[in-house]
Amino acid sequence: MDYWPYESGIRFPLDGKRIDFPEEFLENHSLILGKTGTGKSSLLAHLIKIYEEAGKRVIVFDPHGELWKYSGEESSIITLSQYPGEDQGYLKFNMMSVMPYTNSREKAINEDMVIQTLKDIFSTEEAFSIGTWGPRIELIFTLIPRLLLKYRISPNIQDILDILINYHKRKDFMASLDQEERIQLYSVFNQGYDFISSSVNKILPLLSGNLQRNLFSSRHDFYDISKVKGTLYIELSNDMSPSSVVKPFSVMLLYKIWNNIVLGRMKDVLVVMDEFQIISPHISYRIVTEGRKFSLWALMATQSFSNLAPTIRESLKTNVHNFFLFQLSSEDLHLFQRDGRNFETPDFHYFHCFVPRTNSTFSGTSRPPKQTREFSVTREFYSFREEQESGSALKAEDINPLYLNELISNGLATLQNGKIELSEEYYEKIGSRPRKGNESIYHRYLITRSYLYFKSRGYEVYENMEVNGKFPDLVLFRGELKIPIECEYSDIHNRGRIMEKKRFYGNIIFSTFKNYRDAIPEDSPVLLIPPLGDTSEPELVEPVMLENA
Repeated sequence: MDYWPYESGIRFPLDGKRIDFPEEFLENHSLILGKTGTGKSSLLAHLIKIYEEAGKRVIVFDPHGELWKYSGEESSIITLSQYPGEDQGYLKFNMMSVMPYTNSREKAINEDMVIQTLKDIFSTEEAFSIGTWGPRIELIFTLIPRLLLKYRISPNIQDILDILINYHKRKDFMASLDQEERIQLYSVFNQGYDFISSSVNKILPLLSGNLQRNLFSSRHDFYDISKVKGTLYIELSNDMSPSSVVKPFSVMLLYKIWNNIVLGRMKDVLVVMDEFQIISPHISYRIVTEGRKFSLWALMATQSFSNLAPTIRESLKTNVHNFFLFQLSSEDLHLFQRDGRNFETPDFHYFHCFVPRTNSTFSGTSRPPKQTREFSVTREFYSFREEQESGSALKAEDINPLYLNELISNGLATLQNGKIELSEEYYEKIGSRPRKGNESIYHRYLITRSYLYFKSRGYEVYENMEVNGKFPDLVLFRGELKIPIECEYSDIHNRGRIMEKKRFYGNIIFSTFKNYRDAIPEDSPVLLIPPLGDTSEPELVEPVMLENA
């Protein structure tokens, strides 16, 4: 017997019955329960249409590749495979990318979201966990990402792997840390090889091919999910998306959506999750328990309620407003009662709609939706360029205007359609090592070229290393001997300052531009760096010191 005391709202798409569905009911979570083939997909398609007509932004996770068939031509479709017919057409995301932030609170939210994404994927996904997750491995996936986010520009999971397995890259990275951070990182590698190898084995599946590397470990997100207009269908069926990447990609994208929501970059969003049980319980719990206050609503469908994780079951009971019950197991059906009585099993393709908060209900069957859409992948979501090109774009408003002017005037960047395209030389000579504070590009250029010069000749070279209580720009190791390197640009005409450094360090190497050679004491070794745009090699003058050290 129906009890539906509402006389206004949106006409619900029932066959042979009029039901007005209050609009405020839409701004809540909904759960569709039913066995396979009972009509869940048809109802999902109708509900998606209702939200679209209400002007909501809709993102659909479509594991069977069925829901997009009922969509309009104005909606977008993507798959996780390469763009059809294009060898280089990939979805490109960085699992560790952060959203734009304006204060320390938003920065902390960003970093926390990256850590949670990594831990959620690598601790709950059977393909990556295999029962090996524990406090020590959790330390690896917490400490290393946090340090990378602090010291690297656009880090990715390849950087985590490099630190774990590449001694030279690890030692180089440690040189950029402060003393306490170095001790913390050393503690990770003192735990034994088993913990390192277990962490490596978790990351490797997501870097095992071009598709995986582009999906999870690009330098930037090629497409900003907050810019999605209308409805986006993510086609996740085995025919279109490799099964091994479906779950980690779904979890990653849900965290990116959640991060955008929390930072106010998206609102009035409906996330549709068919086969809801395959989604990680951690991000699901966040969306279900906290989503409504940010105008994020979940429309979920699954075959069994009792088979869900206990924490998710409890959160659904408390936070879901609208339940749609198709044919269920007797165990599931007995979980839902109205006035102390269980619902009866509905006929095939029929369902009960139950709103526990108002104790209201109706039964019926939805009209069969029309399948009119031809499959067509939306090209704008895919990158067709190599990583170094697609990862080089920055927004003009995100960079200091004076610094931008210097980059452009020195041929290190161009400004196109409001985006800064950084040249290959920028990444090689400046962007490869982060600037400090308001450091000029010329000083950073000298440091980076000096670093690359000595590294290419087999020397160990580090930044942020103390020598006699001070921190020179670089420190070069020759055996047990530390040789400080000072790169001179702003002090180049301050003879007293240069002599002060020479007296303090003694065995110092200076580095400066070639045309400033006369500003350096004649008895001091100096690395002469060509100007920006000059591709010639630096020249080490008076190299006797290195040979005889």
